[in-house]
Amino acid sequence: MNVSLPQDAPIVVIGASAGGVKALFELVVPLPASFPGAVFIVLHISPDRPSEMARLLNNASEMTCQQATDGERTQAGHVYFAPPDFHLTLEEGGMVLTHTARVNHSRPSIDVLFQSAAERHGRQVIGVVLSGMLNDGSAGARVIKAHGGRVIVQSPAEATYAQMPRNAMRATEVDGVLTLAEIGSYLSQLAQTGEGQ
Repeated sequence: MNVSLPQDAPIVVIGASAGGVKALFELVVPLPASFPGAVFIVLHISPDRPSEMARLLNNASEMTCQQATDGERTQAGHVYFAPPDFHLTLEEGGMVLTHTARVNHSRPSIDVLFQSAAERHGRQVIGVVLSGMLNDGSAGARVIKAHGGRVIVQSPAEATYAQMPRNAMRATEVDGVLTLAEIGSYLSQLAQTGEGQ
C-alpha cells in the first residue's frame, strides 16, 4: 500500500560503513509497518556489484525496504537505500541520485544525505551514525543539529568499528549515545506517538 508522507513526518537518515550490515539488520528489522515517516540509508559498499541489502531486509522487515530510484517520491513506512556508487539526496520533488565526486572518499556519502535532509526537512530529521571507520557523517551531523534536527550515535562500546560514532560525537553535541536496541526502541516510539518534531 502506498502512503504519502505527511508534511511533518519524521525523516530518519542513517549512515553505516564497516560493521554496518549487522547493525542495520538489528536496527531496521524490528521497526513497525506503522512507522509514520521514512528511513534513508547510506551504507558504504563496493561499487562493483549490485547491493542485496534492500532485498534481504525487505524479506525480514515489516517496513517496505527498497533501493532508491532517481525522482522517486517518498512514502511513509518505507526504507530507502542509496544504490552503490551514487549519492542520495532529498529534494523538494523527492529523491535525487547523482554520480558527482566522492565525499570523504565515499560515493554514496553519508554527509551528502545528511546535509540534504537537514536543508530540506529541518527539525523533522533524525540522523543516526552507526559502526564505521573514518569520519563520514560528522559534517552532516553538524548540519542536522544546525537546522534543529536530532543526532543519535551507536554506542562506541557496542559498534564493531567505533570511529564514525566517536567522530560524530566530537563534531557536534549529539542527542543520544545508544545501543542498537535503544535506537530501535526510540524510533519505534515515533510510530506510537506520531511525532514528527
